[in-house]
Amino acid sequence: MVLVQSWRNRRQRPAIFRSARWVLAFFILETLVQVLLLLGFGFKISPLVVYTVTMAVFWSLLVGLGVAAGMEDDPGPTTD
Repeated sequence: MVLVQSWRNRRQRPAIFRSARWVLAFFILETLVQVLLLLGFGFKISPLVVYTVTMAVFWSLLVGLGVAAGMEDDPGPTTD
């Protein structure tokens, strides 16, 4: 939901939108690594390390995005 709201308010909150793009990029990367693990690379140490690192970065970015979105002042409705 935060990703959708950041897309809608990308002009009013560019910093939140940049954070949301990083969250989306690491979500896709984590998903791809997980699919590779399940399809055939097995549970060797190196793919698990890559998966663990991408998962940790994704969740920390997600928490950071939530905090940043909650702490930033509401721009309110724009009147043109």
